[in-house]
Amino acid sequence: MRLFKPKYKNKKGKTKQVAKWWVEFRDPNGIVRRWGLSTTDQDVADITASQISSLNEWSKKRLNPPESLVKWVRAQEPKLRNKIYAAGLLRAEQANRTRPLTEHLADFIRDLQVNSDNGYSTQVEANIRRIMDGCDIEYWGDVDGTKIRDFLISEGLGKHTAQHYIISFKVFANWLKEQGRIKETPVIKSIKYIVPKQRAFEENELQALYEATRKGSTMYGLTGHERYVLYKLAFDSGLRKNELASLTRTSFNFEKRTVLVPGTDTKNDNEAYQRITPETAQLVKELVKDRMPSIKVFKIHVHSAIMIRKDCKNAGIEASNDSGTIKFHSLRHSLASHLANKGVPPHVVKKILRHANISTTMRYYTHLLRGAEDEAISKLVGFGEKRAKQQTA
Repeated sequence: MRLFKPKYKNKKGKTKQVAKWWVEFRDPNGIVRRWGLSTTDQDVADITASQISSLNEWSKKRLNPPESLVKWVRAQEPKLRNKIYAAGLLRAEQANRTRPLTEHLADFIRDLQVNSDNGYSTQVEANIRRIMDGCDIEYWGDVDGTKIRDFLISEGLGKHTAQHYIISFKVFANWLKEQGRIKETPVIKSIKYIVPKQRAFEENELQALYEATRKGSTMYGLTGHERYVLYKLAFDSGLRKNELASLTRTSFNFEKRTVLVPGTDTKNDNEAYQRITPETAQLVKELVKDRMPSIKVFKIHVHSAIMIRKDCKNAGIEASNDSGTIKFHSLRHSLASHLANKGVPPHVVKKILRHANISTTMRYYTHLLRGAEDEAISKLVGFGEKRAKQQTA
C-alpha cells in the first residue's frame, strides 16, 4: 500500500503536486488500483489507506472483515464505497450491508416500474420510505420486524392500511433476497386489532338522537334533517350503510310503505324488500319529492361512524361505555335488539334482518339492552320471603 500525492505539469511546464492524497495497492485479483482520496489531511489519508489495506488483506484470505471495518466502509462517501465494491474488497452480502437502504430502494423502484404502472410504484416507495423514516432505518442491518410493527401501531393506521405498508416492505425485502443482496427477509407479524364491541341504542337514546339531529346543522354533506331521516330509516328498515347509500326515489313505494334494494346493492346479492313505518315513509316522501328519480337520496360519507358519534355527543349520548361503542351499524343492531327485547320470535327477526343463519340472529337475544337484566332480577325481589316469614312466625 502506497500513500502519495501525484505530480503533474501545468500549462507552463512547471511540475506541480495535487492537493489531495492518493493510495496505490494491488487488489486480490492482482490488479493495481490507484484511488484518489477526497482529503488533503495526511492523518485522515493514513487512516483511510490503513483501512483499505486491511480490507484488501481480509479479501485475499477470502474471509469476511470484522464488523468494525464494515461500519467504516458504510460511513464512507458513495464514490469510495463503489470503488471498494468494484475491487472486490467486500463480499457481495457484506457490500450490500454497507450500502444505504435508499440506494437499494432506488434500484428496486426502477425494477418495479418496468413491470407496473407509476402510480403503484410511487405508492410502494412512499410506504417503504415512511417505514424507514419512522424506524430510523439507514442500512439493512437496522431492519427489525418488531420495530416496524410497533411503529405502524403507534401511527394509528387502520388495519388494512397498516397491512399495505407491511406488504410493501415485504415485497422490497423479497426482491433484495432474490437479487442476492440479503440472505434472509425480516419477520413482520400482521397487526391484530381489537375490534371494539358494538352496542345498540337505548330507546331513550334513540329519541334523544332524533331530536338533536333534526335540529342539527349540516355535517359531512348532510343537513341535520337529512341525517334525522337517514337514522330513522336505518333503524326502521335494518338496511346496511351501503344499501342505504344506493337508494333513490324509485326505491320506495310510499303507498305500501316499502323500500326495495336490488341484489346488486345488497351484502348477500339477494333482493331486499323491507317494510317501514308510516311516519318514516312520510318523512322520506317529503325529502325526495323534488328530486330526480335517479338521484341518490343520501350521500353517506365514508366517515359515517364519526358523523353519528358527533350527533350522539350533541344529543348527550355516550358514544362508548361498558356495553360497547356506537357506530353507524349500531342502528341495525338497535332494531335487532329492540325486536328481541319486545319478544318478537327469532325467526321473524331473522327474516327482517335478512340473516343467512339463525345463529347470527340469536346473538341479539343474549345482547339485551342495558337495564333489561336489572328489570328481570327486580321481579325476584321478595320471592319466597312471605312464606319464610310465615314459617318463622
